[in-house]
Amino acid sequence: MSYNETSLYASAALLESCVASTRTDLLIMQHIVPNTVNFVQLLLRNGFHIAAFIAKPLSVHEPSFQRLVDLGLRVIRKDYDALESDEFLDDLIAEAAEEARRRGHKLTIIDVGGYMRVALSRLREKDRGTINGVVEVTTFGHNNYTKWLPHLMAPVVSLARSPLKMAEAILVGDSAVVATDIILRKAGLMLQARSAGMIGFGAIGEPTAQAARAKGMRVIIHDTDPLKLALARLLGFEVAADKGHLLRNVDLVFASTGSRSVELSDLTGAKDGITIISVGSKGNEYDISGLADISVSKKELGEELVEYRLANGKTIHVIRGGKAVNFYIQSCPDEAMDLVFAEQIACVEFLLGQQPLAVLHELPAEVHRKIAQAWLSGPKLDILAA
Repeated sequence: MSYNETSLYASAALLESCVASTRTDLLIMQHIVPNTVNFVQLLLRNGFHIAAFIAKPLSVHEPSFQRLVDLGLRVIRKDYDALESDEFLDDLIAEAAEEARRRGHKLTIIDVGGYMRVALSRLREKDRGTINGVVEVTTFGHNNYTKWLPHLMAPVVSLARSPLKMAEAILVGDSAVVATDIILRKAGLMLQARSAGMIGFGAIGEPTAQAARAKGMRVIIHDTDPLKLALARLLGFEVAADKGHLLRNVDLVFASTGSRSVELSDLTGAKDGITIISVGSKGNEYDISGLADISVSKKELGEELVEYRLANGKTIHVIRGGKAVNFYIQSCPDEAMDLVFAEQIACVEFLLGQQPLAVLHELPAEVHRKIAQAWLSGPKLDILAA
């Protein structure tokens, strides 16, 4: 058995005292990466029934996708437009709820980005009593559910501000810089002594900026929130209230806002030769299609590195076609994801308590401590030493 298959110690420990598998089915949306498969296998071994697994767009590791299919799961792939604009999720939730009722179970949804919020605002009467609740994993989803709280017909518990979830954010930021370094090195380039911009100084933006600075880069921060800029300055970063100023004065720019943060007009005014990089999970930070439309030539410079040349002679370099760079490598190692997976299990159990609506719930502090203790007690060092 490989190390990866045995590394979810905290999750396994939590499942020993978990009764949720006998009372609720699961409908899961997640990134499909190797550690997700390990988590799913652990859930299945401990008696959970997974009604369906929805692949998060733009972060699908194909061998892992096939492994989920081989497990006999119903695995669904849709693009963001389908998830956000039609009634696909309404129908899927209704089907999963009907199946859960036949099994004498509730249905719990694990979401990554708040995509279920619209469907959960218009549940059928008979499904409202079946939905145990929603576990939201991300800050982007936390914000989406916050806006929809008055309309939701199911309780929501969020991990976005969990002290353990921050472990993932730290490693995602580090992975973004490591992955960028690898891609540039394959093209004969280096990060050291270059300047970097960071657009968005949130849960992922801050550790990305810290990792870039640790790599020897000069880092300038831009955020629309003056509180974030004040924090960045207190941490010793240069700050730029004007995004255009940042783009004109850096060699590379990372963006991690979860939304379109750099328009085509921003790119055309950026420094000649700038390299643009997305961090997080969605590939929507930059107007890549607009850039492709106005460019006069496109050139492959290396693996996952493309140069677009504009009519005025200016060049813009794009990493991974605007998709999140952290998924070029394993964005968050299994050992750290164990904390997040264990919290998801704890949230499913927490929702069995029939939590009230119109509140964005969080796990109690004692649950975080229990998970942390189980994680610290895992035989990681023994395995590595062996």
